[in-house]
Amino acid sequence: MALLNILTNVRIWVALGIVCALAIGPLGPQTPTLVIAVLIVQMTFSMEGVSFRKADFIDNRQIVLISTAICLVVGAGSCLLFGLLFKSSNPEVWQGWALLAAMPCAVSSVALSLFCRGNGKASIICLTTIYLLALATTPILSFFLLGDAVSPLQVFKYLILFIAVPLLINIPLGKVKIDRRFRVSVINIMIFFLILLSLGYNRGYVLGDPWTVMLILACNAVRIFGLGFAVLFISKRYGFDRSKALICLPVSVWRNSGLAMSLSMVLLLDAPEAVLPAVTSIVVEMVWFAVIIDHVNKRWPAEDAVGASVG
Repeated sequence: MALLNILTNVRIWVALGIVCALAIGPLGPQTPTLVIAVLIVQMTFSMEGVSFRKADFIDNRQIVLISTAICLVVGAGSCLLFGLLFKSSNPEVWQGWALLAAMPCAVSSVALSLFCRGNGKASIICLTTIYLLALATTPILSFFLLGDAVSPLQVFKYLILFIAVPLLINIPLGKVKIDRRFRVSVINIMIFFLILLSLGYNRGYVLGDPWTVMLILACNAVRIFGLGFAVLFISKRYGFDRSKALICLPVSVWRNSGLAMSLSMVLLLDAPEAVLPAVTSIVVEMVWFAVIIDHVNKRWPAEDAVGASVG
């Protein structure tokens, strides 16, 4: 039971990832590929056991439209707003912010519904829709914001890989019933590896130019914590459905920073500092995720959890 508590406690894995990353450092030039592999595993287990029908998309069309608009407007817009602070003084860092803005929301957005007992199926439907649209929006936005600095075709290729592989794996995997606690444990371990790989790979920047890193980290903290709690407050204040709020909340602040970091390292070879917005975003997002899970479960618990505690 003690081991299970450790495996399902995301705060332990986030803290362990940060400590190990700073202690171990870079794990080699294969890091971008490993990050993408970790994200694919994370997406696969997030989608596990869910099948779609046409009616599911029709029934959830309202939240699909709302979450997609929030992801493209609020999520991308907040990245660009903070990125503008660096556009003149540090163009390389601006490129990193622009690439982060062009990314869709994080795969782990689904995990918030899983951890907080929301509507997992509706969350995955929204995520699937966002990623299908991202096949067009991400290459277009990256080209519009960065011009010839990145290849839209390369971005498109990585997105296809990122979407197709989990969908194909989920076909046979969907026939096997996987315990929720096991899924949570796997997602937590992937979070650990994501922090270990991304922060460790860029440990030199963290130690070599701490002031720039701290400034970018502060911007991401304001963007993620400030905007995240604002969305949560507004949702509760105006009586928004809890399960729908748990879908809109992560897509408003949680970008696919791991993919942005990998693409920065692969496509922006002449701008090594471009990885910093994505790397610091990963760290802040994971800390925010650990905090928001406890906050939501305590301050806005699911009805079945309230009933259990009362009973």
